[in-house]
Amino acid sequence: MDPFGGQTKKASNEDPTSTSSRPADDALSGFLSSDEAFGCASRKSFGERRKRHIKAIRKNPLIVVIPLAILFTIIACGVIMVVLISDSQEDQAINEARLLAIETGEMFSYSLDQAIAPLFSLAQFVQQLSEFDGLAETIGPAGEPGSAPLIPRDDGVPSHRNVTGICDDGPTLARFNEIAADIKRNAGMEKVLVNLQIAPHAVVCMLYPKNNTEDFEDGIFMDNSGAIGHDLLEDPARKFIAQATVPADSVVIAGPLTLKQCDPDCHPTVEKAFIARLPIASDHHTIDVDGKTYNRWGFAVALINWAAMVERSNIQTNFAQRGYSFQLTRTDQKEDPETGVLIPKVVTLAESPNFKHDSKTTVAYELETTNNAWVIQINYCEAVKLEWRPWAFVLLSIFSLCFAMLAYTVLLQKQIHSDMDAEKTNLLASQAQQAAANQRDLNEYLAHEVRNPLSAALSACTFVLYALEEEQTPTNIQGMQEGKKRSAAGNISSDEEAPPAAEDVNSTTTSNEIVTKDKRLSDTVSGDVHIIETSLRFINELLRSILDMNRAQNNQMTLENEEVDVFHDLFEPVSSMIYKRDGAFEFLVECPENLIILGDKLRLQQVILNLCRNSTKFVTEGFVRVRAQVLQFDGKSKVCLFVEDSGPGIPPEKRKDLFRRFQESLDTLGQGTGVGLNLSRKIVDLMGGSMYVDERYKSGVKGQPGTRIVIELNRAPIPARNESTPFLISALPQRSATPRFSDEGSGTEHFASTRTIGTDSECTDSVPTTAPGSLPPTASVLFVDDDRIIRKLASRAMAKALPGWLIREAASGETALSLTEAQDFDIIFMDQYMASVDQALKGTETVRAMRAKGVKSVICGLSANNIEEQFLEAGADAFLLKPFPCKVEEALHAVEDIWNSRGNSSPA
Repeated sequence: MDPFGGQTKKASNEDPTSTSSRPADDALSGFLSSDEAFGCASRKSFGERRKRHIKAIRKNPLIVVIPLAILFTIIACGVIMVVLISDSQEDQAINEARLLAIETGEMFSYSLDQAIAPLFSLAQFVQQLSEFDGLAETIGPAGEPGSAPLIPRDDGVPSHRNVTGICDDGPTLARFNEIAADIKRNAGMEKVLVNLQIAPHAVVCMLYPKNNTEDFEDGIFMDNSGAIGHDLLEDPARKFIAQATVPADSVVIAGPLTLKQCDPDCHPTVEKAFIARLPIASDHHTIDVDGKTYNRWGFAVALINWAAMVERSNIQTNFAQRGYSFQLTRTDQKEDPETGVLIPKVVTLAESPNFKHDSKTTVAYELETTNNAWVIQINYCEAVKLEWRPWAFVLLSIFSLCFAMLAYTVLLQKQIHSDMDAEKTNLLASQAQQAAANQRDLNEYLAHEVRNPLSAALSACTFVLYALEEEQTPTNIQGMQEGKKRSAAGNISSDEEAPPAAEDVNSTTTSNEIVTKDKRLSDTVSGDVHIIETSLRFINELLRSILDMNRAQNNQMTLENEEVDVFHDLFEPVSSMIYKRDGAFEFLVECPENLIILGDKLRLQQVILNLCRNSTKFVTEGFVRVRAQVLQFDGKSKVCLFVEDSGPGIPPEKRKDLFRRFQESLDTLGQGTGVGLNLSRKIVDLMGGSMYVDERYKSGVKGQPGTRIVIELNRAPIPARNESTPFLISALPQRSATPRFSDEGSGTEHFASTRTIGTDSECTDSVPTTAPGSLPPTASVLFVDDDRIIRKLASRAMAKALPGWLIREAASGETALSLTEAQDFDIIFMDQYMASVDQALKGTETVRAMRAKGVKSVICGLSANNIEEQFLEAGADAFLLKPFPCKVEEALHAVEDIWNSRGNSSPA
């Protein structure tokens, strides 16, 4: 039981008021169903788009390659630009740091120069004033008799001398203080130049100010009294500096050093200072250093407060404002206590609070200071301001990705549109091909359906003509006369005498009149049948031409490439069909001897014959001429064919449409179809040539301008053994050659291909009579066709031509298969299209089935359409275009060709 069905039935029996909520439920269900359907449609649409995108990418991988290349190119270019900009900023920062270092070095050099300049004035005063000159002799070398003695120390290393009574002389000290105060004041280096000293024989003797309070603030002072008596050459910590100063010729700066007077404690502001010493030359006092004697009085010494100089230079603010950090260092020499060897020592003079040494962002410069031993390291990391680089990379990635996606979308859509256009074009082409195929199928169907009754009518006309011709033979007429005489004699009694001669004459006259009347009646009927036959043949050839034209239009016409003798293979056969003994015009042929080309002989015959027959419709006097000539085009030989006449010519307004399909006829009766010329031109085009009307042609016949059709074959002649000599044929007494199949009055000539056996059933006098030399007296034939009339007429024609042969008929392929199982046939004629209530086998399908069952008979395909290739591929031995030949000679020739198609005398 269906649960949904039961539920629905139950709900239908309930009160309607109890189901008031059901519409809402139904609406909700409908909404959910719609949503699910939308989801399915969306998924389906997404899936289709995805498949379309994948298909486009597989078809054109550049859709992905180009955006990826754009992505990486933009990223690479962006990175390069960022790096270049960063490098530019870095170079700019480095250059600015270099300039700032130079500026700092110049500033410190200038400040030092100002700070040490008073030393030269002080040295000059010492050299000029006698009260100072004797101080060096009085102090003398340490340890020498009469010299100021060293003051012992608890650590056993004395560094001071006892200079009491020498350096504290009141007038001398007052004079020094006066001179030093003036020099310090005039230097203008307040807070920087904090003390001036003289040190005769390298011993600090006098200094100013002894207790410096004026250069410091907030109660900070500098007590220099502890420096008095300091022997610079004996102090182990300062000895190497003094020894380096004695031989020097300029100021020697040491420091910043911790001052001796700050031992044990000083304020940090005054604890360290630069000590600048200027050696003072003397003519009568010497100082020995390392065994060498130097004419030196001693030193002029200046204490430079480094903290005040740094503050005065404003170096911290200058660097901080520009985003730089720095470290200022100086390399001094320090004596190793153990070895006594001087070793270099890097002393930090000043640095930024946030200075960090980084080899990638730090540059170092040597400053041109007084003793050229200062180095400043500048870190430009904060000055460059590279914080923007991560954001630049992010924005660059986003931009490049967006641009690549845009390029991907554009290329993808372009490819999709291109694919859609290609699909549309292919669809249109397919539709056009289908339309053309439908048109061909329709034409073939019409040809097949129309030509079957046409074939029957033509065959019937032939048989009627045969009967009439037999009745008109002298034997039949004589028999009729004798029969009439016997009838007259039989009426006379044997006992009576014959009637008089006059009565015999009257009787004879009456018989002649009867015969004459019968002959006239027979001629009239024969003429009418001939008219019917000609009209039917015209329709038959029109259908054939349309089929050929469709094949040529679709490049489906197969052309042979064989040697063609222009005269013997083309002009001579055509002339035999066109020439008329008592005609109103001449048929002329002009052609070089042995002119041979490569081409399709039968198709070229078809073209020439068609053009000549068109000319004969309009020429009333003069000539129709076919001509061949070898012309030179751009240094190359080409064969041209000409069809010329002395007709009325083609009106200029109709020349442009002359070769168009189904154009209006040029003849006065308007009976042309417009098919023949179009087909001829198509054939020439397929051969690689061209066909056109020569506008300059004049026939030479008065009142008849004429027409010349030029066929440029675009082919060079094949060299012949004999020399070419032109000749002229003005009249041909008889037909020297005739194509196998010809039409009178159709306007078109058809020729069988090399593999096609048989003919169109044109009952004309142009068919040669050939006696069958290889046909046996008896044979079995099976004729398969769904049209009963066609079967009967074909059987009748074969029975008339081959009376000893056994002929059987079948209306379908299935019936034929059954008959071949029961009987072996020598020849089987197989039609292609056979109608049936059930689905019927086509002729080609039946042939394949027969060959699969081992049927060895000679099989000949039959059709009103040219499907020879299909039959041969299916296993047939030959092909015959309908209708089946009706004349005895034609039937015999066709059957003989079919019988010999395998090259054997017996097929089975």
